[in-house]
Amino acid sequence: MDEPEDCRRRIAVTTNKTITPRSRRRGPLVFLPLLLLAFVGGYYVFGWFSARSSAAAARAELLREVDDELAKEPVDTSALSRLVARIDKLEDHTSAADLLAAQARIELVRGRPERAFDLFSSVGNQPEASEADRRLLTAILLRRHEAGGTDKAMTEGWLRDAATRALAIAERTGNTNDWFVAWQASVRLDDADAVKRCREQLAAIDAESREARLAAAAAAFRADGPADVLYALRGEFTVVPIELAVMVAMAQLQAGETAAAVTEIEALLNRAPGLIGVRVAAAIVFHVCVLNSQDDAGKQRWRPRRDAQLDWLLENAPPDDKRRETWSQMKQQ
Repeated sequence: MDEPEDCRRRIAVTTNKTITPRSRRRGPLVFLPLLLLAFVGGYYVFGWFSARSSAAAARAELLREVDDELAKEPVDTSALSRLVARIDKLEDHTSAADLLAAQARIELVRGRPERAFDLFSSVGNQPEASEADRRLLTAILLRRHEAGGTDKAMTEGWLRDAATRALAIAERTGNTNDWFVAWQASVRLDDADAVKRCREQLAAIDAESREARLAAAAAAFRADGPADVLYALRGEFTVVPIELAVMVAMAQLQAGETAAAVTEIEALLNRAPGLIGVRVAAAIVFHVCVLNSQDDAGKQRWRPRRDAQLDWLLENAPPDDKRRETWSQMKQQ
């Protein structure tokens, strides 16, 4: 039997009402907490990134300030101390390579190569160390050797390590500064073949560079030769290389400028007491002062200073150094 028309209408109306999802009507209420959560999360994420960006910018600025201060002549030790205090406040100052490098560079300027080595050796010795890090460790090793030490074998090890590293860096970069450091290390190691190779490389890169001209002047050096070239060359360096300063002192002594030679050599003894070349020059300068003294009082003034250098040389120079006999004879005068 067919249903009445009005009954069918009521069923259709009822059906249409029941198929309307209740969730659709409550949609905004359901998603509102999620929207709030996303907003709060985004706010904190933004704050975290913002804080991290600010910290990175402050760190970069601190390292730039370190570069600026270390570039000054003379350096401001008080400013360096303040920079170290700021570095110490950073959580990773004992582990981050950039902060350890900054601290090591500061310690070198302060005349503390041992402290610089303790801070930075683990970074510079890593296989993945950057070229800048390798250069810094080489500089630290050279400074340790310059300062000298009580253990002869250990100090020689520092120099050999530095020379090996310097040559490897120079080979990779072909850089004038790197070859010059390798030349200095080779001179101090008294490795004639390496010295010649470095000198030739410097000339091949730029024969007119101050580094190439210094290496050439050292190869041709004679104490009684013309000193004007050495004096002019010295004026080209902000920090005069030790090898050049030694030649200048010898030239001054030969020219009869004994007081100037004494001043030069005293500065070198303070700067690099661990170098045989410096000690030899000091022994010669002070020996001339002994010989030039007009009375016993003058001789007694200079003999202890001369003999201190000769004793150091006899103890630290290689056993086969042919100058040993001369040094022993000097002590008798």
